[in-house]
Amino acid sequence: MTTRSVLDVETFVADILKGENLSKKAKEKRESLIKKIKDVKSIYLQEFQDKGDAEDGEEYDDPFAGPPDTISLASERYDKDDEAPSDGAQFPPIAAQDLPFVLKAGYLEKRRKDHSFLGFEWQKRW
Repeated sequence: MTTRSVLDVETFVADILKGENLSKKAKEKRESLIKKIKDVKSIYLQEFQDKGDAEDGEEYDDPFAGPPDTISLASERYDKDDEAPSDGAQFPPIAAQDLPFVLKAGYLEKRRKDHSFLGFEWQKRW
């Protein structure tokens, strides 16, 4: 597991699950996982410091320090890219008969009652 993965797991467990309504067993497992991550980070302290993720080891003592700002900014950037303009200029409305590539066309069939002897009440369509 890379140091980035460990930090991502720590962020999820420590920060995102912090506000969730967890059962007693889930809370115990969460605390256990936070303790194990802290142990791994203390054992491999040099690798985590090489990545420049913490200064002077302060972040290693407090797993509830908060998520890095780069994650928040990247998330907000992607959210803004996904939003369509409010005036609808990106995709103008097109009538169904004017669509250029129609793969299937035809009339829809309605289900009718099957009045045959010993038949089911509704006709099956395969």
